[in-house]
Amino acid sequence: MAKDKHKNLVKLGADTLATALLDLANYSDDADAVVERLLASPKETAKSFKKRLSSFKRRRHFISWGESGAYARELADLLKALEASESDPKAGVESVAAFFEADAKIFDMCDDSSGNVGDVFRFDAADLFVSFASCCEDKEWLLELVLALNRDNGYGVRDVLFEKMSHFLPEELIRQAVDRLWDLAHSQTEKYEGKHWLHAIDELSKQLKDPQLLEKVKRAESDGELSTASIIDIAKLHFECGDLATALTWIKRVPLDKSFMAHERDNLLIAIYQGQNNQKKLIETAWRVFRRDRSVDSLELLLRAVGEDKRASIVEEEAKSILKAGEFDSSDAGFLIEIGHVDDAETYIIAHANQLNGDFYSSLLELAKAMLKHDRLVAASVLYRALLNSILARAKSKYYHHGISYLKKLDSLAPKVREWKELDPHSLYLQNLRQKHKLKSSFWSQYTPQKPS
Repeated sequence: MAKDKHKNLVKLGADTLATALLDLANYSDDADAVVERLLASPKETAKSFKKRLSSFKRRRHFISWGESGAYARELADLLKALEASESDPKAGVESVAAFFEADAKIFDMCDDSSGNVGDVFRFDAADLFVSFASCCEDKEWLLELVLALNRDNGYGVRDVLFEKMSHFLPEELIRQAVDRLWDLAHSQTEKYEGKHWLHAIDELSKQLKDPQLLEKVKRAESDGELSTASIIDIAKLHFECGDLATALTWIKRVPLDKSFMAHERDNLLIAIYQGQNNQKKLIETAWRVFRRDRSVDSLELLLRAVGEDKRASIVEEEAKSILKAGEFDSSDAGFLIEIGHVDDAETYIIAHANQLNGDFYSSLLELAKAMLKHDRLVAASVLYRALLNSILARAKSKYYHHGISYLKKLDSLAPKVREWKELDPHSLYLQNLRQKHKLKSSFWSQYTPQKPS
């Protein structure tokens, strides 16, 4: 789409585009800034960068949350101008470093709850730093600069330069950086400050593909004990290094009955067993993933292990298993719909009508929409009733407009339902609802019953 637009715009010609851009600049400060940047000479733009950065640091007007997007675009445009104007890599690095050094001034003057301004540092500024640094010949100077910048990292955006260090420093210097970081970590009296440097080593160990270093720093970060997340990280790095046997030894330290990070554990196990061509363990793991979270994705994963010819039998058996379940699971209902067992999904929902918890409104609302799409009006009604019951049970008037919406939906569906099966018809449900919640006058005052057509 973007490529097609680019080609079509090129066909319009320079004169047409220049006129359109100037017209847009009359109404948009962002567009005007682009025009000024395009027309400025490299020398003018380089001088403008320092001037504009200083103006950001001197700014006294506080940038509200609603203004932060435009503020972030201003900052990004400043970096684009630098990219276009600066040809000396070392001077470019120094300019981007100056931008990072202005982080406190910039963040102190804005509400960055949306993260827009932070993203300019983590992406635009970091990528531009790498672009200049990768062409800079003085690699030792670069290392010192990154270390110096991170000695004052109160807003946590400067550590992105460690995350990208392998893009501009050779392995020998990265290992020197690790040695320096160990010294910095051990020299800190404040535990938090020490962890800042350990986190950098953690990141660099992955770039170096050094599992032993990663284990060492993980133990240092947690006083010797390894968390589940750390064990998985170490196992993953061994796998990335091609050492499948060691990766398997590590990942087996995470018990199979442990639910925390089970998805990450099993994904790595599957990758290892595939690499080892261990079909038995691969199938065993794929079944565990599928049983834990039935979905189209986990079904496809299982079928790749056991064979596509097993699809029909697996789908039928799982549908039967879901229908026999004593407790309702919205993901299982969704799975039945995804595999085309809409009748079974309807039966399942209606059979568990008393178990539906409308507090989980997101999943129930999606199921209700799916049931309506397939013209399963009774099942849809059951779901909308659960959503409405939850709203009224919470008795918070600010949510009543949602409840009114659900009740009106039930009113509109009722005349189309031919058979309510074992459920109360809508008229009886509404009568009981009025009786149970008769004191919620603020709700009923918003409700106008639908007139029979």
